[in-house]
Amino acid sequence: MTTTCLESGFGRFQRSLALAISIAALVGQPLWAGESKEPPPATPEEPLTNWITLTIGGVSVDGDEAQFEQRHWTNSGWFGGIEDLHWEPKSGNKDLTIKIDGRAINGIEDYFGNIEISYQNVGYIKTGYSRFRTWYDGNGGFFPFNDQFFDLYNNDLSVDRSDGWIELGLRVPNWPEITFRYDHISRHGQKDSTSWGDTNLTGLTSDNTRMIVPTFLDLHETRDVLTLDLKHTIGKTDVGMGVRYELQENDDSRNVHRRPGEPAADRYFTQRDQIDADLFSVHVFSETRWNDNVWLTMAYMFTTLDSDLGGSRIYGASYDPVFDPIYAHRQQRDEGFLDLMGGSQLHQHVANLNLWWSPFKGFTIVPSFRYEHNDLDGISNYIETNVGGSPNFVLTEEPLQSQSNRSFENVTESLELRYTGLKNWAFYTRGEWMQEDLNQRENQIESETDESILERETNGDINAQKYIVGANWYPLARLNFSGQYYHKIHDNNYDHPIDSTNNAITNGDRYPAFLRTQDFTTDDVNFRVTWRPCTNFTTVTRYDYQKSTIDTRGDLLMELQSGEMTTHIISESITWTPISWLYFQGAVHYVMNETDTPADEQLLGTVQDAKNDYWNGSISAGIAINDKTDLTVNYFYYRADNYEDNSLRGMPYNSSAEENAVTAVLSREINKNMRASLKYGYFSNRDETSGGHNNYNAHLVAATLQFRY
Repeated sequence: MTTTCLESGFGRFQRSLALAISIAALVGQPLWAGESKEPPPATPEEPLTNWITLTIGGVSVDGDEAQFEQRHWTNSGWFGGIEDLHWEPKSGNKDLTIKIDGRAINGIEDYFGNIEISYQNVGYIKTGYSRFRTWYDGNGGFFPFNDQFFDLYNNDLSVDRSDGWIELGLRVPNWPEITFRYDHISRHGQKDSTSWGDTNLTGLTSDNTRMIVPTFLDLHETRDVLTLDLKHTIGKTDVGMGVRYELQENDDSRNVHRRPGEPAADRYFTQRDQIDADLFSVHVFSETRWNDNVWLTMAYMFTTLDSDLGGSRIYGASYDPVFDPIYAHRQQRDEGFLDLMGGSQLHQHVANLNLWWSPFKGFTIVPSFRYEHNDLDGISNYIETNVGGSPNFVLTEEPLQSQSNRSFENVTESLELRYTGLKNWAFYTRGEWMQEDLNQRENQIESETDESILERETNGDINAQKYIVGANWYPLARLNFSGQYYHKIHDNNYDHPIDSTNNAITNGDRYPAFLRTQDFTTDDVNFRVTWRPCTNFTTVTRYDYQKSTIDTRGDLLMELQSGEMTTHIISESITWTPISWLYFQGAVHYVMNETDTPADEQLLGTVQDAKNDYWNGSISAGIAINDKTDLTVNYFYYRADNYEDNSLRGMPYNSSAEENAVTAVLSREINKNMRASLKYGYFSNRDETSGGHNNYNAHLVAATLQFRY
């Protein structure tokens, strides 16, 4: 069979061999060099356990640099530094181990350092710091009717995430394992927001407002986390407990420019969201191995979370303005809020119980039980700013108070069966059942008069079921089949014994109180075939079909199917190694995905069906030019073609885009201590949905040099 595989690829082998010989000639050493000589006798050498890898490179982007950075998680421009560092200094004490690891790449803004000192049968200490950057494109939407696109600020946004830590571990034989860790975690920077601003500059004479103006978030967040974990073995039982304490401080803002370029309506607002929270959590667990056929695990966790809220929403002539009632009076259209104060308190209890039982060889039963109870109380006070009209405008500062109480109990049972007693077969099935009771009360009052503005109580009865059945079949050593089917039901039933908005049913102000039932049903079936006709050729074929329906009933309405989602996923991957120094890998995925709702027919095309059909493929090849030189080439392609210009009726949805990426890496072992590589990449993106504003072409060149010692 192996010979057949080689014969079928003999033509390709000849072309690959010719290419390899040509490249090897350029490198200066033929493929067969050294094979005619007897290798020198091997001498024992001390392994090289330390290394440092240096890198330098650059990216040139023609087009939307921010889109390239967001897509590939790297910067445009030059970068360089230490890609990888590992050092284990030698010690005269064989029980003492010191390890130092690090990374520092300027430009990409990727930094990492860790020092670990461990002493055998005593414990260890670790301390370190990491920071990395993620990039975001601050572009907003595109309106195709008049090619409207807003470029309001530098859309090259980024967020830096960092973590500094120290960890101590006690590992004395026959003592409990004790681990203490402290982390200081932060997130700072700016990223795009999907809550876009509005504009009337659409070229339409009616129904002309569209939400396409870009907005951004300004993030300043820190967390301090302390954890203490203990674990010990008593007879046949492992027991443990853990404690976690966390402090969080967030000072974030959402920045929106409304109606830019419209003199009578151009204004800004900044909504500041401040959260100070502290969390305490404790958990205990045990795992008992009564014998090889019966295991029992149990766990319980209690968590309490207290949070304090603050913030405001202020309109003005720029981002982050100071409240000015004169400016608000001139606008006479916007309501904001000041001096938000409040908080919430959460209490959570979670317990689970799992039994693993094998009554006879090849058959296992795993019943499980999980219980969760949550209580959440929240309150907030704020001043609503409402400015009256001329000539005698009045700043109405209405102190408002909102309260909410939410509690639920959730019980989940599951049963899993597995059978492997039939030769070349494995069968499994699993059932899962969830029941939840929900109660929520909401009210809002005017603080000075105690006048009720909103009062609502919601009771929820939520049930879910999921059933899975599957099998694996191995008819031949190099051929296997896998198949799985699951059916999932999620029913949500709501009742509102108290609802002060009931008299507003005619104008739709009751959302979401008018919702009575909403049921989700999902069926999924998938198959996978893995075939190795010969030792150097493997193919994996997979097909996945999923269909979900959503049935909704509103108050005083009949139940209707409000949505239907259908997905087909077909994928194929191939790995072929025709000869020892040459390999090929390829994969292709085709996805057909559509969400259909009755609204697209009842509203005459105002609402489109959501389509997400796309396909992508990749291929890579690697060649060992000689015993010291390797070449790897990769190509990736993505294509989606779902965009429909619906701008005259509403907001266009779905997307059409095309993406290409080619990379080639040439690596060379200079000697036993040194290795170098050179990388080139070309990337392109064409995005019809954004009107071409997200398009780019990019070239990447990078080199690395590694020293081992």
